[in-house]
Amino acid sequence: MTRDDDIGRGQDPSPATRDRLDVGRERVDVGRPVGPPPEVGHGIDRIVRPDHERGVLFGVTGRQPQLTVRREEVAVAVVVEPQVVPVARPEVDDLGVREQRDVDGVVGVVMAEEDVADVAGRHVESRQRVEDERAAGDHPRVHDDQGVAVADEHDAAADAIVRVAGVEKVDAGHRAMLPAPTDPPSCHPLAVTPDTHAADIVLRGGRLETMDAAGTRASAAAVRDGRIVAVGSDDHVGPWVGPRTRVLELRGRTVTPGFGDAHVHPVSAGLSRMRCDLDGVGGLDAYLEVIAAYAGAHPDEPWIRGDGWSMADFPGGLPHRDALDRVVPDRPVYLESADGHTAWVNGRALELAGITADSLDPADGRIERDPDGSPSGALQEGAASLVDRLLPPTGLDDLVAALRLAQAELHRLGITHWQDAIVEPHSGEAAYTTLAGRGELTGRVVGALWWDRERGADQIEELVERRARTASDRYRPTSVKLMQDGVLENGTAAVLEPYLDAAGSPTSNRGLSMIDPDALGSHVARLDALGFQAHVHAIGERAVREALDAVEVARRVNGRTDTRPHIAHIQVIHPDDIGRFATLGVTPNAQALWASHHPQMDDLTIPFLGTERATWQYPFRSLLRAGATLAMGSDWAVSSANPLLAMEVAVTRIDPDLRGARPPFLPDERIELRDALAGYTSGSAWIDHLEGVLGSIEVGRSADLVVLDRDLFDRDAGHIGEARVVATFIDGVAVHEAPGADMDG
Repeated sequence: MTRDDDIGRGQDPSPATRDRLDVGRERVDVGRPVGPPPEVGHGIDRIVRPDHERGVLFGVTGRQPQLTVRREEVAVAVVVEPQVVPVARPEVDDLGVREQRDVDGVVGVVMAEEDVADVAGRHVESRQRVEDERAAGDHPRVHDDQGVAVADEHDAAADAIVRVAGVEKVDAGHRAMLPAPTDPPSCHPLAVTPDTHAADIVLRGGRLETMDAAGTRASAAAVRDGRIVAVGSDDHVGPWVGPRTRVLELRGRTVTPGFGDAHVHPVSAGLSRMRCDLDGVGGLDAYLEVIAAYAGAHPDEPWIRGDGWSMADFPGGLPHRDALDRVVPDRPVYLESADGHTAWVNGRALELAGITADSLDPADGRIERDPDGSPSGALQEGAASLVDRLLPPTGLDDLVAALRLAQAELHRLGITHWQDAIVEPHSGEAAYTTLAGRGELTGRVVGALWWDRERGADQIEELVERRARTASDRYRPTSVKLMQDGVLENGTAAVLEPYLDAAGSPTSNRGLSMIDPDALGSHVARLDALGFQAHVHAIGERAVREALDAVEVARRVNGRTDTRPHIAHIQVIHPDDIGRFATLGVTPNAQALWASHHPQMDDLTIPFLGTERATWQYPFRSLLRAGATLAMGSDWAVSSANPLLAMEVAVTRIDPDLRGARPPFLPDERIELRDALAGYTSGSAWIDHLEGVLGSIEVGRSADLVVLDRDLFDRDAGHIGEARVVATFIDGVAVHEAPGADMDG
């Protein structure tokens, strides 16, 4: 709701001057000045019986004076106090809904008067609330210490018009107060609620990068009920400060929308920290020391599992089984590389898997071998599954603990929403549904359901069923992850021209297309028709082209849908394909931290690509110039989840660990800081279909905010990647606050 002269700046906390109100994209005309409630009472004519299946109550009025939406009278919602809204998804047909917005939770919907049943005569005087005294069992999912009240004249005139006009989302603070569906329903009266006009939080005295379309900057914002209600100057938000408002004095710090990671693996990242974690260790001797210590500390574990080792620490990127046999000779060892494309195993693991010199390479992988043909202990891509399938299943408790740990880390880094790039039924899916069911999933998550490349279109019905069965307000499995190739360092990324050998001569290897390109087009078209988003892993230029070709097939078959396909990693793109991203509506999903000179790039990639093709890597600026919308992600635990480090590399093309030691990598592809920030805010919100909810600091958006410890755009404040997140808010609730932040006024 805004005054005409406040559009884009915020709601006026005083309703006395409102004469026109914005509700979504509708213009709501109020035929009389909305000031103090008039002498006439406000009639709640009907209360609809509670819908037990959906857990929601409705009431309507025919007496709201001269309030029209599309010239029809509208419903006034029954609201639950204090600040508790049952989650519901009303269906249009069986509730007689005439207008429904695309949201997960509602307090009310527009209903025709003739569709309302079970009249309960009720009258509410000005500025009064009436408590609903029906029996306890009539109010599903309401605790004993919660009550149900009907919106009064003051509510309708002030902030309930959004509810009147359509529907309202349930924010995290409210949702956390909801009992589990299995709790016994009950209801008792409560007292009058506090003043509805003061903000819950006011942030002022900072630099707010709103990331709106106009590039607006502000110094302050106000948050109420989980939403942003004002953005502007410190003076502009002053009227929103009340006796109970938390005022955060920013003192020049930057505030951004909550970061979104467009490609991440939180469950596996959490498990990595709980197992033999080699991330950041570096060097064979150090690896073996950690592995030996872990094995000694876990004598009862049948397998030693872990990951995080770097290919750059081994000649040719290939570790050997003999090293592992020296420290763990009696138990099988399975250790994935940091990028997840190679498994390092010991002799005992090879023995249990039956992998010998006579074993054939699988179609989607390679068994690395010694000169005599015996397996060396490095298994590339699909060959790793020969051992992986023998691993004991991970228990639900460990999966949930891993996700809880990872979520806390993501919030610490300012990440409020993400797309999990591989979700399988008995791992990520189980973790998300369990944590969401317990009310502990605070981030908004889109799950990319794993496409089993050993199967075909027969799995699509299962994907549809899983999407319907496991979706919740915080977890939406609406994407499908298709792995089209491997990685350049081990020669499995799909390229157009052959890789070079160490001497610079062409080989016969062009990498692997994990899914037949023709089949890929068919699969993407069918998924697109069913409303699934295609999330394609493509690193080599041939894989990128195959992914774009697949989307082109979908466009030809289905027309231009709104599934928003994206291609992750996009390391090498042929120049002829740069413009196709914007033309086809495909979002490049960049892992910017990799776009620099570092050992894997300089020693294991550039020499084997050749001079010209090496210059086609990570063309971020070229993509933006061609009109593409850039999204960014980390691929954590492959690399750091810190968005600020990735933004620094996008801007400088220099590895933060090698500042001053190596030159910028392809500096013509550097982008501006605001473009990099957009990749982690509005860009990631776009591919998750959340751009109307978050991704910018605008009135009406969810209060998903990040407070940094400095002015990020001040070059004298230090390197971008050195900035730290002071606080992270989701729906106005702090999910991370650094000790000693010293912001409360």
